[in-house]
Amino acid sequence: MEHKDAEIPAADDLARWKLADSYLSVRFIDPMGEDRFQSARALKGYFGNDDAVSLLVAHEEQAVLQAYTTWAILHYRPGKKSRTYAQKMLAEGLPEPERMLLRARIGSYPSLYRVSSPDAKAGTVVLEDLLLGGAVTVYDQMFAKNIDEGVLVAARVFPAG
Repeated sequence: MEHKDAEIPAADDLARWKLADSYLSVRFIDPMGEDRFQSARALKGYFGNDDAVSLLVAHEEQAVLQAYTTWAILHYRPGKKSRTYAQKMLAEGLPEPERMLLRARIGSYPSLYRVSSPDAKAGTVVLEDLLLGGAVTVYDQMFAKNIDEGVLVAARVFPAG
């Protein structure tokens, strides 16, 4: 997917970073129909059993498909010496903002966070990392307006900008 907005946004230009992330997200969705991601090995590797389809359907509301997609792109290797799809994307070339975001995602980890101090006016939410400790401030206007204090969120947090 080619787009004109391939220059690196300013560190505080959240709108342009979100645009770059939306382009990258589309790149994540496009390959999911490939055999490597629909193989019994891949599905069993993530879900731990052979009946992944029923798990996808049963847990659709918990965004399990999005979680599987992220794992498949960032971590799954069809063979022991194979590259991940993310590594393949980096090797084939991406616009620099997308490259920076993909590297940040690769370097991030999934964790469980408790929402603390959502501030709709400032567009910020403090997330307390319940697994590793510490806290991180997320700058996201929509998230800040629509989340309540104390809610638990499974997520990957990574820098943009």
